[in-house]
Amino acid sequence: MQELKTKFADAFGAAGLSGKETAVIYEQSMNSGFGQSCRGYYLLTMLGYPKIKVLHGGYDAWAAAGLPVTTDVPSPVKASFSIVPEAGDILIDAKTMLAARRQSPASRCSTCATSTSGSAKALRLTGRISARARDASPARSGSNGTG
Repeated sequence: MQELKTKFADAFGAAGLSGKETAVIYEQSMNSGFGQSCRGYYLLTMLGYPKIKVLHGGYDAWAAAGLPVTTDVPSPVKASFSIVPEAGDILIDAKTMLAARRQSPASRCSTCATSTSGSAKALRLTGRISARARDASPARSGSNGTG
């Protein structure tokens, strides 16, 4: 996980992000990017970047509104920002999750959703626990995997 965080922090730093400016993430079109801007938002959040926004409607909506655009290619000054270790603390192992459930009997799985591959389930527990758990058995073909 640390290697992943470092790789993305370096890439965002190479794009000029230092943490002092607001990073505005956008897609060319909300009908074809399929959440790329949201993934960028998530990655920066996972790194603990302090100021992030997603451009509502993406680039196409901006241009359609007649707002300024350019074809000039920017030359960002390489920067860096400090990764906030606890910001990306999204993984939990089974032992820790079971212990947390025992400490808070009212906690229960309120949302479960599998990825398209069926290999991962996202679990949101009531209270303060949020986790991503691996499921060894693939989802049935045609199932959306919710439960």
